[in-house]
Amino acid sequence: MTKYIEKRRQIVKDVFHIDLDEVEDIDNSLDPEELAEMNVIPGCIIHYYSKYKVRWDLCIIFFAIYNSFMTPVAIAYEPAWSNEAWYTTVDLILNAFYIADIFVNLRTTYIDEGGQEVFTSRRMA
Repeated sequence: MTKYIEKRRQIVKDVFHIDLDEVEDIDNSLDPEELAEMNVIPGCIIHYYSKYKVRWDLCIIFFAIYNSFMTPVAIAYEPAWSNEAWYTTVDLILNAFYIADIFVNLRTTYIDEGGQEVFTSRRMA
């Protein structure tokens, strides 16, 4: 068991550059600001300024523009392609992206009134 713990500590040190011997007792009692200063961020948190988040937002904007043109045309004119498999498939995929976007935004940090980046899940949701 001790070898396992030491191996885990070494992985954390190599990957996250955190020496767990120096950081003794990190738990929920620490403020998010203290965690940010120690470069310890809870898992599955997306920074609002991340390049991946920016790309994700641009894709969602592109999908919304596509929907804003295609949906009214499909409803108003009922073209033959609106009942084809490709259109239905694209529509379902875009709807899945919109649902995923809700969850992505629930895990994205933001800047509060004091100018601090918020990392806690309860405050982000």
